[in-house]
Amino acid sequence: MNKRWSRYEFSLVNFDIEMNKQIEQGIALIGQGEIEQALRCFEMVVESNPVQHLGIYYVGLCHLKLDKVSTAILHFDRALEIAPNTVNYLSDRAVAKLRAKDQNGSMADLNLCVKLDPNYSYRYSLRAFIRNSFGDAEGAIADYKKAIELDPEDPIALNNLGLCEESQGYKSSAQRRFEQADQLSGVSSKNPTSDHTIKLSDKSDQEAKSTNTSYWNTIAAVFTDPKQRAEFFQFTKSLLKGKK
Repeated sequence: MNKRWSRYEFSLVNFDIEMNKQIEQGIALIGQGEIEQALRCFEMVVESNPVQHLGIYYVGLCHLKLDKVSTAILHFDRALEIAPNTVNYLSDRAVAKLRAKDQNGSMADLNLCVKLDPNYSYRYSLRAFIRNSFGDAEGAIADYKKAIELDPEDPIALNNLGLCEESQGYKSSAQRRFEQADQLSGVSSKNPTSDHTIKLSDKSDQEAKSTNTSYWNTIAAVFTDPKQRAEFFQFTKSLLKGKK
């Protein structure tokens, strides 16, 4: 026997649909760089449902993009209280904590991310950056190698691994990494360059994992002009340094 839905139940379904539309609109606005407008969308979601953890997370992400790091962390904390161990939330909170110079907190979040989702190369690449940022080049090398093991066709992880190896005196190995990265990204070997720094796009962990292709391969086009490769330390540039 089919259950007859009450008017109350129908209203709940319609409410959820409307909230989902609001979240989708906010995500689209983030993609267009309209962060203030996106923030208003997500705040409306949270005002309507204070325990909507996805809306709370996106409020935090908008604040992070607006360089309001402390406020972002508060919202990530709240989202994780409602939905513990949500890996995307942990990953972006790690970035926020890094910007707040909380090394231990940042690493703790990334270590948990890797434990919860051990087969996603992005986690290792991000943890490698954090390790390298605080002087642990050998730890960064280990994480980049794991990222490449999971995604062998990731030119940016290969390039960054080469940079770490080069900084530790592993010149021959570093050069091989650079050559592999150039080959994968379509850079001509006839135009070699000593500038192996790179510029990465602005994507949160949530945006990265939602793509059908590799997170890193979506931005391989930046390699077409080696001189345009920005510093390795610009990994997730706008999130780490704030909105320009």
